[in-house]
Amino acid sequence: MDILSALVSRLQERFRTQVGTVLPSLMDRLGDAKDQVRDQDQALLLKIMDQAANPQFVWERMMGGFKHKNNRTREGLCLCLISTLNVFGSQSLTLSKIVPHICHLLGDPTSQVRDGAMNCLVEIYRHVGERVRMDLGKKGLPQSRLNVIFSKFDEVQRSGNMVLSPMSGRITFPVISVFVFLLPKLGLVWVWFSWQHGLLLVGHASINM
Repeated sequence: MDILSALVSRLQERFRTQVGTVLPSLMDRLGDAKDQVRDQDQALLLKIMDQAANPQFVWERMMGGFKHKNNRTREGLCLCLISTLNVFGSQSLTLSKIVPHICHLLGDPTSQVRDGAMNCLVEIYRHVGERVRMDLGKKGLPQSRLNVIFSKFDEVQRSGNMVLSPMSGRITFPVISVFVFLLPKLGLVWVWFSWQHGLLLVGHASINM
């Protein structure tokens, strides 16, 4: 993996043509018995997404791994998806193509995989919001399972740990910046707000009257 990582660093986007060739082996390594190997493998996958090919390109070629015979690999893919969301944001993926695979893993015979799938859905909810709840309601999942999922969504919402990227779930917004001057009494207050970046800056300057 060290050699492969060096190749990615050297070739950058030129490595994109080799992604499909190396992914099967990298997905196998996600199921390795050693924690260190699994961690290195995930780090390499994220590096490929960052330097060689965009996350969606990579994940379109990894989704078959959700049916991998090794339960550690299936669990590892869930962990890798969570890391992808946290590093690149929900706007980097077409999540509608991935969620059905995650829903299928909720019925996996291995408890670690089921837990990984549940954590994936919670992480997607953190980034996308209520659209996930509405979408899951249309997936034909048993009501008892939906109740468990939705209760976890509610816990996250109450905890204040929502992320809600400005471009969540491939919904894009135009860049809208507003620069406003206010005059509270004899002071000058300026406010700048960017809708896309979610930034709010406030400053104060005195005025000589």
